Amino acid sequence: MSDHAGTITDAAAATSGPRLPDGRVPILISSDTAELVVEEAAAIRDWVRAHPDVDPARVGAHLLRTRPARRHRALVIAVDHSRLVDALDALAAGRVHPDVVRGAGAAAPRRIAYTYPGQGSQRPGMGTSYYRLSEHYRREVDTCHEQSMRLFGSSPRDYVLGELDADDPSATDVRTIQPALFMQMAGLTAMWDAAGATPALTVGHSQGEIAAAYRSGAMTLSDALTIVTIRARLVHELSPRGHTMAVVGIDVDECEDMLARNSGWAQLSVVNSAHILCISGKREAVLGMVDTLSAQGKFAKEIRVEYPAHTSIVSEYQPAFLDALGTYLENESMLAGTMPCIGATLGGAVDETMSLGDYWFWNLRNRVRFDKAMTDAAVGHRADFFIEMSEHPTLLLAMGETLSDVDEAGLAARPVIGTSRRDAVGLEEFTRNVAAVAVTDSGFRWEALQPADTAISTPNRRWAGSRTPSCVGSTCGPIVRRVATTRSTARAGPRGRPAMRCIGWSRRGDCASAGVCCRRDGSRSSTRPDSVPTSRVRSRPPHSSRGPRQSSSARAVSPWRPTPRFCWWGLRGRNPMVRWIIWPTSWSTVGGVADSIRCPSSSGG
Repeated sequence: MSDHAGTITDAAAATSGPRLPDGRVPILISSDTAELVVEEAAAIRDWVRAHPDVDPARVGAHLLRTRPARRHRALVIAVDHSRLVDALDALAAGRVHPDVVRGAGAAAPRRIAYTYPGQGSQRPGMGTSYYRLSEHYRREVDTCHEQSMRLFGSSPRDYVLGELDADDPSATDVRTIQPALFMQMAGLTAMWDAAGATPALTVGHSQGEIAAAYRSGAMTLSDALTIVTIRARLVHELSPRGHTMAVVGIDVDECEDMLARNSGWAQLSVVNSAHILCISGKREAVLGMVDTLSAQGKFAKEIRVEYPAHTSIVSEYQPAFLDALGTYLENESMLAGTMPCIGATLGGAVDETMSLGDYWFWNLRNRVRFDKAMTDAAVGHRADFFIEMSEHPTLLLAMGETLSDVDEAGLAARPVIGTSRRDAVGLEEFTRNVAAVAVTDSGFRWEALQPADTAISTPNRRWAGSRTPSCVGSTCGPIVRRVATTRSTARAGPRGRPAMRCIGWSRRGDCASAGVCCRRDGSRSSTRPDSVPTSRVRSRPPHSSRGPRQSSSARAVSPWRPTPRFCWWGLRGRNPMVRWIIWPTSWSTVGGVADSIRCPSSSGG
């Protein structure tokens, strides 16, 4: 490893640097091969160990801003200097460490599917820690609260935050529970969006389809709150009492055989996957079947739902449901949305031809076909990374079983993760899940984690056989990259252009010399801005050479993403196909940098 170092300076040096959702620091170690990740970790470890006065946040900021997130990645979740060194040491030695999340293979563009569960995982206080610790969750929940108060004069926020009295009957009231679940899922979605994930589609299960439609843009927030609130009130008023649901670990044939041999009233209501089903019916009949399956050593568990959801009884509710919606809805049908929304109601995507009143009645009445929805998401819409939006995982096993049967690649090619766990401390579990996305998805938005950074020097790997131009003066000024091109047709770049490879970096210091550079033919010319050929100016430097992508607004304010790029060609030694690419921090530095790139008449090559 080389001890060559580059220095990055940012005007906003007083900021705290990049942060993960739980406040810890992301230290990204990446390379184009898995083996080099280990070497990179060792180099960074040695540098960090030699500079105990440098805060991990500054190290993380420097690496994110100056080094591209390459295909093979490991993310160190840093707490302090000593634990950072321990984690880097473990990564360099190939050991497992609790502060290290490493990708199972090379990162690739992922089509992420936000997945929303139905009723069953709720509890009073399920959003307490998120509301206290996440600004984004808090803002979304407050927005839902304000809209709900405006529309209906009530809100489930007290349930979500656990601020109900111990004997408050609303803790088990469907009129509170279902709107509270929507509010919870909307808040968790805001957390994931703010953390850097970018969904390509949404998938909804039963009531979770309402949140899925809202995130996809198929429904407005007002319409989503109207559907979930009005429908819950209607169910409470019209449903016969004494019903419940249960999840059973058997296949459809065995379930139907069991129902046929039972004298009580119950129906198959949900197909989550081939061996994870739900039945709905009279509570006495459902509990009897739960006891029978448990005695046989098979999984069965009651889900307390006070109405016979997804059964034929719900057919009676349609006229009252449509009347109850009245003038509340802003739109009569689904909107186009910004991404597909796959629903378990029909096992496919919703579209603009679907009436809101009809669809959400079907959603309440129809058998839930989450297995079909998952298959359509994976095969029809090419989703290959699924994130469940719930406080505690409820659908992971079902998603895993369905995805395992999709094709030979199965679950290995389509990771499934949750948001957190009920017993998690703060946002630590959520942060680890965010890290899992970051090391797997090449489209992860790193800029979501990184404010402006501080000025430090860290080691840069020197490319084999590379040489860098001489540096004069102090270590300030623009970045200079040396690029070699090849005319090999086997390595031709886009549009038939010669392929290029980076063979070194350097940095030019202050220089009072006049701006002179080498042309491709070896002659010298001025490099003042008004003399630069327009064909040599590009709108922005290429992504692969400057680190993670940033939004246009971020590039506009970042001194390390300057707009102009100047390319000078020159004959360098025995390689006539070498050029220097300069990203200046200001026009005044262009001339000095160009002069430091020696002409063929200079010594060296």
